[in-house]
Formats: sequence, structure tokens, C-alpha cells
Amino acid sequence: MKTYPSAIDKWLAAILLGVPLLLISVGIFCLIIGGVGVKVGFIEIFSGVFAGVLIVLFSVPCVYTLDHETLRIRCGIIRYKVPLAEIRQVEKSNALWSAPALSITRVKIITSRQTYLISPKNRDTFIADLRARLAP
Repeated sequence: MKTYPSAIDKWLAAILLGVPLLLISVGIFCLIIGGVGVKVGFIEIFSGVFAGVLIVLFSVPCVYTLDHETLRIRCGIIRYKVPLAEIRQVEKSNALWSAPALSITRVKIITSRQTYLISPKNRDTFIADLRARLAP
């Protein structure tokens, strides 16, 4: 069994960290200025914390595990088990579709039922390992 962590694009990490921090910062500023800003401040802080919790729930950890029979995809609470026997095609991709991936440097995995996009850190090594497991 081999586990590959997700690659992480810096711009995406900045957005995922920046949004909650910005909301919390604006909330703190509103609390400091007082008046009507107090209510807004609490709402902003709550929104920032809530957004941060959601981001963590849906993105940490983001890993892909290969064993002899299955590819397991985990991105936070999102989990898929893909039987290797169902995989029809594996190719490089830079698609922007929503996926359990933290980078747009991706691997497209086409099965008989569904297409998966993932972003292993060592993309070429992952593809070679997966193809070796698919070979009869």
C-alpha cells in the first residue's frame, strides 16, 4: 500500500487560508470600532470560523492510497473507493472541474462508471505506479 499526498497550489492555499482570516480580521475591526459594528463584527467572526471549519472538513487530509485492488481517494470527509479493475484510462489533466484535489496539476482517472480528478504531489510517479498495478 502506497499513499500519495495531494499537491497544493500556492494560489489555492492563499484563497483557502485568506478568506476565513479576512472575515475574522474584518470582524475584529468591527468590534474595535464599536457601535453598530459590534453585531457585524460577531457575524463576520462567526462566518470566518464557519468557513474555516468547512474548508478543513472538506480538504484535510487530501491523500490518495493505492493498494493491490483499490485506489482510495480522501479529501477531508470526501472519500471514494475505486476498484482498480474498473479503471479504463489514466491520463494527465489540468481540468478546472471541482474535484478532491488541491492543485490543477491533476490526473484524470476514467472508470466504467465515473471520471475522477486527483492531484498527487508526484504525478508522474503516481501514474507509473497506478499503470503498473493495472497491467495484467
